[in-house]
Amino acid sequence: GINAEYGDTERRILALPIKMGGLGLDNPAESADYQYSYSLSNSRPLIDAIVSGKGNISAIERKCAELRSDTAHKEVIRKKELAASLVTEHPTLARTFELNTEIGASSWLSAKPYKWLGFELSKQEFTDGIALRYGFTIADLPSLCQCGKPNSANHALSCALGGYSILRHNEVRDCLAEIAQDAGLKGVEIERTLLPVGDFPLPVSANHATDARMDVFCIGLWGKLQKSYIDVRIFHPGAPSYLPKAVKPLYREQEAQKKRAY
Repeated sequence: GINAEYGDTERRILALPIKMGGLGLDNPAESADYQYSYSLSNSRPLIDAIVSGKGNISAIERKCAELRSDTAHKEVIRKKELAASLVTEHPTLARTFELNTEIGASSWLSAKPYKWLGFELSKQEFTDGIALRYGFTIADLPSLCQCGKPNSANHALSCALGGYSILRHNEVRDCLAEIAQDAGLKGVEIERTLLPVGDFPLPVSANHATDARMDVFCIGLWGKLQKSYIDVRIFHPGAPSYLPKAVKPLYREQEAQKKRAY
């Protein structure tokens, strides 16, 4: 479950479309006036035609379709303005919206719950996912981590002792390997050991370990018979140390670190 005190701010967030960081749970108390004015405007050509007893049906239908399209556009603008106002009023929500509006970040909320694809979530999985999405406190979470520090979702996703970083890393690694196999790539392996570098001069930042390995190896990804080595980096952009930076520069920074290592 979720421990959270729901107020006006939370309700306004949940009313936003999924792709804008919300849940698409419209709030009639706020949208009723807009929806009424939209409905009245969109049906005006038809009302006038019925009252007057004149008018071309095809022309009226085209006009109503144009009005509906214009209404949909206005509604999108209204929702964007609402999201912007929420960030302005509550700057701490900036990272939440930045992450939740990334491409694919909300796909799990709109995907059909096919059990055979693993898309079916239990009640606890769903509520925990919502808590992580919006930074709510997860119910029944131990107050202290095994490392001795105060526990929270943010801490659990970053703590090296808890193992969540490794679990998330291995899940992504195995998923990429499975996709590579399904795509028909050859020689797919996970955790393939690289050749030892010996005394070859390499930058200080390079990985000199004798058992250095890459997460996924395959042949044919970028070109016929071309070998590809894929390494996965998992980090928590919501960690306090990352909050001063925007998400996209963080991605580039993590990528650069991997490139320097290999």
